[in-house]
Amino acid sequence: MCHGLGGTPHSGHALNEKTHTERRLKELESNQVVTLENYLGHSMETTLAKLLTVGLVSIKPWPGSHWATYKDSINAQLYQGEPPTSAKYALAFGFDVKDFMDKISKDVGIDVHRPDKTKCEIDTDCKFFNDDRVCAIRTGHHSGYWIPTWWGICHAWSSAAILEQEPKCPVTYNNITFSPLELKGLLLYIYNDRTLSTVSAGVRFNGDDDTDVKDEYGSSESFAFRDMNPGLVHIVLANIVGKLGKSVIMDVTAGSRVHNQPVRGFRCSSRLICL
Repeated sequence: MCHGLGGTPHSGHALNEKTHTERRLKELESNQVVTLENYLGHSMETTLAKLLTVGLVSIKPWPGSHWATYKDSINAQLYQGEPPTSAKYALAFGFDVKDFMDKISKDVGIDVHRPDKTKCEIDTDCKFFNDDRVCAIRTGHHSGYWIPTWWGICHAWSSAAILEQEPKCPVTYNNITFSPLELKGLLLYIYNDRTLSTVSAGVRFNGDDDTDVKDEYGSSESFAFRDMNPGLVHIVLANIVGKLGKSVIMDVTAGSRVHNQPVRGFRCSSRLICL
């Protein structure tokens, strides 16, 4: 950005340009800091000069899979020549394998969408959606349903990775051996339905990314896109991750897709730029 002599700031792009002085950011009506303080039970530091610029959690969340819905979640076969994780669990604990896997699919897998989805047989059946949906078909079936590849149980992974110790060694029960990744999958299935005490900053955007209405500056008119700003993110990270050493879960995308991930740490390269 340059300043012309005796003039207003300009960038050299004259066509339809707006100067800094013409733009006013919309005030956020909700006070999310107060909501967070009420949940935590104490006040949060909000003065920029006093906010920490770097922080790491005391116990690092562990890596894991989101167990994609289109792959039928923990019904997916991980290792050649071995049953899927769900089938191993059924065998180890004496459940009917087919019945157990059917229940998994109806709960977190492909069949959860059966009541309200049109059937498909190949991926090209889904192309008119113009997104990342694929034709998800269960093993042994000839048709399936349109399911976006990003759907899964990342919310369960984020919670389990923060609250549970990481499975690092294989476990054998009734002659059935579960790898660490399979143990994580079983943990995530439990956490998918587990009721946890939570508080949220911001709301989910449930609109269409392509048709979302923008203002003259290219910013969304939707409240769901205006509910957070860098200042709030810095306050949350500095107080919870930096001061308390605790992790938080962040949806790392602003659009309609949801990619929940647990935070390990943060760093600000300056008071104005936090990573």
